[in-house]
Amino acid sequence: MAVNKDNPTGDIVLEELNNDAIKFQIEGLTGDQLAYVCLQVQLEALNPYIDKMDISCTQPSGEKKLKNQYLADDFTIGTNGKVDFAVPTNFDTTGLRFAFEGLHHKNADETYTNIGSEGKHSRYHFVKSDYYDLINENLQTHRSEAADYDYTKKIEVKVAGTKAFKCNNSDIFKAGTTGDGTYYYVENRYSNAAYITQGGTWQDMLVNNGDGYVKRYLVVCDETRYNIAPTTTPRHAFYAYYSTDLKLTTVDYVPELTYTKVYKDAVVPNTYDANYYAGVKVSLKDTDNQPIAAGQGYVYAKQIIDKIAEDITNKKENAPVDTKHILYFDASNINSLLFSDTDPTWGTLTDLKAKLGDNALLYMPEGVTANLKNVVTKSLSGDDFVSENDIELVDQQPFFAPYSIRLNAANEVVYKRKVTLNHNETKQWVSLMLPFTVAVDTKTGSYVQTKDNCAFTFYTMNTDNTFSNAQETGEYIYEADAHFSPFTGQFVTQPNKAYVVSIDQMEETNSDKVLFVVRQSGSTIEATPATLTQPLIQGETATGKIKGEATTLVNYGSYCGVKVPKTDGIFYFNKDKFISSLLLDDRFQDVYVLPFRSYYACQNGANNVRYLNISLEPNTETSWIDNAIETATTSAGFMFSAETGKLTITATKDLRTNIRNINGQTIDTTSLKAGETRTVALPSGIYMVNGTKVVVR
Repeated sequence: MAVNKDNPTGDIVLEELNNDAIKFQIEGLTGDQLAYVCLQVQLEALNPYIDKMDISCTQPSGEKKLKNQYLADDFTIGTNGKVDFAVPTNFDTTGLRFAFEGLHHKNADETYTNIGSEGKHSRYHFVKSDYYDLINENLQTHRSEAADYDYTKKIEVKVAGTKAFKCNNSDIFKAGTTGDGTYYYVENRYSNAAYITQGGTWQDMLVNNGDGYVKRYLVVCDETRYNIAPTTTPRHAFYAYYSTDLKLTTVDYVPELTYTKVYKDAVVPNTYDANYYAGVKVSLKDTDNQPIAAGQGYVYAKQIIDKIAEDITNKKENAPVDTKHILYFDASNINSLLFSDTDPTWGTLTDLKAKLGDNALLYMPEGVTANLKNVVTKSLSGDDFVSENDIELVDQQPFFAPYSIRLNAANEVVYKRKVTLNHNETKQWVSLMLPFTVAVDTKTGSYVQTKDNCAFTFYTMNTDNTFSNAQETGEYIYEADAHFSPFTGQFVTQPNKAYVVSIDQMEETNSDKVLFVVRQSGSTIEATPATLTQPLIQGETATGKIKGEATTLVNYGSYCGVKVPKTDGIFYFNKDKFISSLLLDDRFQDVYVLPFRSYYACQNGANNVRYLNISLEPNTETSWIDNAIETATTSAGFMFSAETGKLTITATKDLRTNIRNINGQTIDTTSLKAGETRTVALPSGIYMVNGTKVVVR
């Protein structure tokens, strides 16, 4: 980095360091010249507390291996600290070897190189893993081995402890403890020698069918990578202790699938799909055809794949025409979903996911997950679902979420908007409806996403005094302006609500025609409010006058796409404006609106309008004030009192208030609960509050 009198300052940013030595060298100083160097260092504490891991079960011969992923919570693994690892009866039942694998931490660093996609987790390791035994708690002696150690041998351990490590002496201070003497609280730092001194041993995890629950103890370590700097013996490491009650069960179950229609048809690129889309939910029966209670039993992926194919062939009730018409798979009411890494006849979750629709969501049982996109887990409370993985939505393909999903802060929802084909010449604007919240600037409604170098702003059509500048041509109005305002006053957008988006910055990817990308960490995907009979999701209602005629437009969004008949008052988005369907070529009798988009339908008026232009300017046509309601009533949802220079609003029901001035500009917007009061300072003038005229002196 060069600095001089014309460029006197500069920054050097070094990221993803891990116990690395840094040396700065300054050159070019002469005489009594000095250079001012300011260091800003952000430190990350060692954090050994993981969020999930795998448990594997391998036959004595090593031929077949089953693996499931379980969540870590409150220093235990599995559901309430128990893991019932079930295998089919044709799996070996004696001498099975268990192992803990795949340590996962949401904030693990990525400073390792050339170790594959899972390498970012390799700062962590199991005590008694091959790596642990090699370095023997002495990094200095084994610096060269630690530097490029095979990460797979760090995050796998084949032995478990026989007792918990006593990390302090807090037991002598418990209520009811008696005795003489003076005692001090003492913490015990973990070491293998200390564990052995306390009576702990490490044993292979050999399990037979019929054994009861056996408590297994494991220790996880997070440490600095290795010491590049010539420091001495201190080793920087933190430990966490986990346990689980592990039991092997051997039984076969028969999957029973129930199909639920969610959309009767869909619009996808270049075609109208008249086939219905469905979701599938699995329940289980035993070999005597008796139902298994909810939360019990397991099924493996190949059984599900085969059963779906069978149901489609036999045209079972509500089974779709093919597997790509399945939009979700719900296994949340069984105990587990199994797969095999070594035997393809058992199937994997990847196999199952690949069979389903592009946007299919896989809802897993409590305590079970997998490192796959669009796979979510039933929360411990059982009331909703959480995602330990990213969710990726494919544009222009149907989507349906039967349940809401909370993403962890380290995971994100990704939506890649594609260019609409058939000559939709989008340059700046698009219509957009997303099922998840997006963080926006509260003052501007803007969203900036630096990873993909894109930025845009969310807008909604003004709910009143919406139209202006109507231009007549012969028997119809050629065009009019529809006034939009940015979505402000909220930290996040509303899910399942259609917006018009101004593309402020984008880099179109020619390879897959991606227009822009939305990425949102820690978001919430809300359950889809659409139904089989009402696939459309209604948005805002906009009112105003066009050439003196009262006009009302309603916004409708869809996740399945919609075929709208070519008729009066239908406006679809194209060429950065809303266009009347009546302008469609005579070859077309319907408007095709793709998933994740919206259109406007006219309830009254505007039937002879051909184009609605997007205007962000204040509406200066004020005839809309003339017919405004003079006083608010309880039925309007609020009461108000206007005093000199201020307006006080009291909500009589939960509602969102919107105050606009005479030019149609939004002055204030907020959400109020019933009984809440808000006072807003305003200059004297005429205002509209949710369509009610208010005069401030």
